[in-house]
Amino acid sequence: DPLMVGIVGRLVPIKNHGMFLAAASRVVESGLQREIKFVIIGDGECRKAIETEAASLGLTGNVIFTGWVRDLPSVYADLDIVVLTSLNEGTPVSVIEACASARPVVATGVGGVGDIVRDGVNGYLVDSGDDEALAARLKELIDNKDKRVELGLRGREMVRLKYSKDRLVSDIESLYCSCMNNRQKNGGVS
Repeated sequence: DPLMVGIVGRLVPIKNHGMFLAAASRVVESGLQREIKFVIIGDGECRKAIETEAASLGLTGNVIFTGWVRDLPSVYADLDIVVLTSLNEGTPVSVIEACASARPVVATGVGGVGDIVRDGVNGYLVDSGDDEALAARLKELIDNKDKRVELGLRGREMVRLKYSKDRLVSDIESLYCSCMNNRQKNGGVS
């Protein structure tokens, strides 16, 4: 079976799919001894341009465009490594979902990404636009199944602690109690 490296999200400029393709090209050119597929999950205004870029890099046989997929849990189950190349991000849901699915993540360290991905702990962070560093981290994970599993399991544990239903309920409860306390301190007017 080919090893699957995927990126999940809208095909729009801010997601910077060009960096993903440039890194994919470097990985393919490095002549790894196994078959690797680069999967682009999602759709959007840049799809044609991204398809054209993949073809111009000679990646047509290595890149799969799926369009939108409703059943994301099965998508993450099929991927071995999840990539995020955004120029900016708030809290990227795709990264939380990847971690929850015990998949290692290689992402640009922008916006809120560093709140989820701890470099070397549950994935790797690279500088925005540094496709060479992205390719190097991908090759490291492609070559090392144990490392993929280890980072993936740590990611799942981190998400369980940080984003589980119980945690969410307890956070909302704390917020509610603190709001009620403030309201009582301020004479009942909020």
